[in-house]
Amino acid sequence: MNGFLQTTAVEVLLACVFLVSDQGRIHAGIFGGSTKYSLEVSYARLPIDDGGVERWLKGRTGIHNVNISRHSNSLNITFEASKHLKAAILFELVGECDHLGYQGRSWFKGSLFDPAQRGTRFQTFWVEYSKLREDDRTMADWLKSHQGVSKTQVWREGRVVVFEFENGDPRESAILGEILKQCEQSGYQGRAGFVDAFGRHR
Repeated sequence: MNGFLQTTAVEVLLACVFLVSDQGRIHAGIFGGSTKYSLEVSYARLPIDDGGVERWLKGRTGIHNVNISRHSNSLNITFEASKHLKAAILFELVGECDHLGYQGRSWFKGSLFDPAQRGTRFQTFWVEYSKLREDDRTMADWLKSHQGVSKTQVWREGRVVVFEFENGDPRESAILGEILKQCEQSGYQGRAGFVDAFGRHR
């Protein structure tokens, strides 16, 4: 009997390891890890309430645990999604807020946490500008030469420049500020906001 229990326990453990190791896809499901999103936006003027934003989010398939609050002129939103919506959902949300009467947007910053990417050394950083350079080769070369960074990629999604790289120290966030500074020194203008995340999100 004890041998049977020991064998069963080992089989269950191996099954769990197999599932978790499947490129992290089932890792999120096992641990109940919906992708978590947060967004902070600064406005000059906000509408009377945030019901429109809440309805828009809750009307999207798979979105739950929506929380909206205000601090001075900043709108703070957090929510979870049962499927990974990438950073695009945060940029869509900013645009929807603009349409719903939030006025005078000066900046926004967002983040997303995908449990399937837990423990990764990769970081992805999306930055929106009103005016871009002709191409991003200068920033791609700069990032590639940055100490402690490897496997770099830079591409565009509309007016958003996306930086993806493997960071030697995943706890180090100073590089994000360095990227913003280098972008502006390189001629990118009118930064609207940014979103950051750990992991690969191409």
